[in-house]
Amino acid sequence: MDKRDPFHDVLLVIALWMVFFLSGLFAVHLMPPDEPKYAYAAERMVRTGEFITPYFNCRPRFDKPPLIYWLIALSYRIFGVSDWAARIPSVAASLGVMFTIFSFSRREYGTKEALSGAAVFAGTIHAWVMGRAVAPEMVLVFFETLSIYFLYYGIEHESKRRITAGYLLMGAAFLTKGPVGVIIPLGTISLHLLFTKRFNALIRLMYLPGILLFCIVALPWYLIMATIHGNKYLEEFFLYHNIYRFTGRARQHPFGFYYYIPVLLGSLYIWLPFTPHILKSTLQKIREEKAARLFAVWIVFVLLFFTVSANKLHNYILIAYPPAAILSGAALVRRIPEPGLLAPGLIIAFAVEVAATLSIPLLIKDHYPFMFIGGITTATITAFTLRNVTTPHRVFSLLITKALVLLLVTIFYMAEYEQKIRPAETFPVLNPTREIYFYKDESEDLVFYAGRCIRTIKERNEIDDLLSRERKLLLLIREKDLGDLKGYRIEERVPYVDIRGKKRFILGIGKAEGGASLHRQASTPERPLTDR
Repeated sequence: MDKRDPFHDVLLVIALWMVFFLSGLFAVHLMPPDEPKYAYAAERMVRTGEFITPYFNCRPRFDKPPLIYWLIALSYRIFGVSDWAARIPSVAASLGVMFTIFSFSRREYGTKEALSGAAVFAGTIHAWVMGRAVAPEMVLVFFETLSIYFLYYGIEHESKRRITAGYLLMGAAFLTKGPVGVIIPLGTISLHLLFTKRFNALIRLMYLPGILLFCIVALPWYLIMATIHGNKYLEEFFLYHNIYRFTGRARQHPFGFYYYIPVLLGSLYIWLPFTPHILKSTLQKIREEKAARLFAVWIVFVLLFFTVSANKLHNYILIAYPPAAILSGAALVRRIPEPGLLAPGLIIAFAVEVAATLSIPLLIKDHYPFMFIGGITTATITAFTLRNVTTPHRVFSLLITKALVLLLVTIFYMAEYEQKIRPAETFPVLNPTREIYFYKDESEDLVFYAGRCIRTIKERNEIDDLLSRERKLLLLIREKDLGDLKGYRIEERVPYVDIRGKKRFILGIGKAEGGASLHRQASTPERPLTDR
């Protein structure tokens, strides 16, 4: 029986979370296209008190359900409106995921295995990237993982309260990202019961009070949105963003079937040398343990479901990492890895890290000294790991240190890159007393940082119309469109490169030389957009 102090274990999980998910929280501004949309929609809710329909840049945003906006709005109420406050729901959800992994693993395997599982998740590159993103994914993973936890133990212990809790959490997941919040938990549990030939348990899973609670939690907002916006909302959200994107009728991210292979390899890079050992241990567990079969079904179902989908994005498979972390954590603690299984992977990792470090000047145009230091450090840690393959606790400590080094290098690079693409003078020009316009193309982050809707100008004659009423206007313009402004007086010029590498400028422009408009003025001036 485990006699460890539970409070000590809780502190260890929190410490891991703080190191991997809180560090660098303030280093990077919001990344377009999606992060500013969530952040701005929530800010507008707080400012206007209208919490039903999300808006971005004065347009209703039907892409996602409301829960992520509500959580960001709550964070704004507590911490004030800022880009880092918008990240708090994802950061907090990552802690919830770690504790769910810890609890799941502790019940099945023990405290050491539970701590190991939480550490594996924290050291997964994809997890700590999405764990600080202004996006619904980590919140969704938390609700889905906890729902599977309660549904599984509700079935195992014939507990109606746990099954009901599972449906309640599915309702929250449905409010976070729609149908996928039900498909993953319910599909995982159902397939596990079918795989283990427990057909009577499937009947218990369809627990009517739980289903009714799900409906009470999940459906009212959708019904209100349908009442306000009619078929337009239902068609855009359920048909376009769910069914059409899954079937391929709407093709936004039509990657090949192999898309998730490099995503997994990159995300699980720290743990790749241990893959043969983890697979060997997991296959043995599947034959012996019911929970291991659940975790295996969970991983395979998620990967197959999103591979079949015509449209693919890296964040879709985030929900596969909790069961992978549980199985990996148990494998790394329970059995001493065989040196013959580990050595080839570690040697390959060492060679890759040395080659990558030497290639930094060739691969990355804007490189910094800390990148070389990070590369040398990771290669050195891999070499030490190779020397200590028969000592599991040392190996594990070295791997966590290596994950931390990679995280710090990423944070430092993003902070330096941020300073380069968005110099200090970028944000002062966005003060509320000055109107700003987009020219031909939006930059979503400026909508959030300007704190207001920004109209997009499509034609040059619209500039003439605006300058007939204003002495000067601010314009965000792409580098390739600068030729359209020939003849105007440029009074300010602030370089602006967004995170995707698009070169733009924030220009303060005055009337055309000679004071005359170059085009006929529009007969009916268009009012600036506002949602105030």
